[in-house]
Amino acid sequence: EITTMLDGLDMTKAESQVYLTLLKNGSVSAGEISKVSGYSRTKVYEILEKLVKIGLAESFPARPVRYKAFDPQIAIPSYISLKRDELRKLEDSLTALLKEQYKDVPSKESEIFISQGLRKSSLKYCQLVKSARNEIYSFLGWVSKNEIDNIIAAYRTAKENGVEVKLAYFENELFKEQADIKNEVPLSKTATHFYPVPPATFWIKNPPARILIVDDHSILITLGDYLEDGTMKGVISVHYYNVPAFSSVAKKIAASYFDILFGGKR
Repeated sequence: EITTMLDGLDMTKAESQVYLTLLKNGSVSAGEISKVSGYSRTKVYEILEKLVKIGLAESFPARPVRYKAFDPQIAIPSYISLKRDELRKLEDSLTALLKEQYKDVPSKESEIFISQGLRKSSLKYCQLVKSARNEIYSFLGWVSKNEIDNIIAAYRTAKENGVEVKLAYFENELFKEQADIKNEVPLSKTATHFYPVPPATFWIKNPPARILIVDDHSILITLGDYLEDGTMKGVISVHYYNVPAFSSVAKKIAASYFDILFGGKR
């Protein structure tokens, strides 16, 4: 389990094992770790030098050189903070450079795209919201905590582009991953018409689904397959692009739904 978690810090299996050995044995030499780990002394030495470089260990002169791990309660947060700063700088520069290369050329053909997993489904959702030019009908049946900020940012972009947004936000009590109710406020400010739908509105729990209708060209339907400990699993999105008959019917149904459910409420 620890090795898997260290993999999230871009550590190889060998680096994780050497680091764990270092944590358990206090002051040691490369040769001593080599005997315990089974890796060659040269490989262990390279790994130890890397651990020193990234601030997880220290070395002190002796014959042979000895190494000791820093307290992980201090070293790990410091290292993650450093990586976070590096990634933030990379994000800014890389996004700007790649934006110049990206050409979103609309297809004249009807297309259907399938995205599996919450992250990819969320990326598709935000991309379609940002690409809107005229109007959006949105039914948000659930929003996870780790995507709410991106979704709010996407709707903010749509608002800045003058897009009319009709957004029904279904407050959902089924999921521990559900974004906090306080996020309704910034979300509501990005919509032309915002309708919060409390759980008590229906005799069944609010559905764990999302339907997004963008202009006359895109319909995105997102569903979760099952629940596990209050977390949505098996998330999948289907994006129907440039299917005129489907889009026309979906928009009519969405408009009728808003009129029936919310009446003249704005």
